[in-house]
Amino acid sequence: MKLHKAAHTVYKTQYHIVWVTRFRRKILVKGVTDYLASKLHEAVEILSGISI
Repeated sequence: MKLHKAAHTVYKTQYHIVWVTRFRRKILVKGVTDYLASKLHEAVEILSGISI
């Protein structure tokens, strides 16, 4: 856990991403899930310091 410090504050920024499809249709089948996972891991590599 990395804490960021400023003059009079200490903070930690976290993000929680929720992805809901229209009408909650189940589109995350095997191929889509694998593709999405690979793209998320690429984004993590680009934006270092993020963990999923």
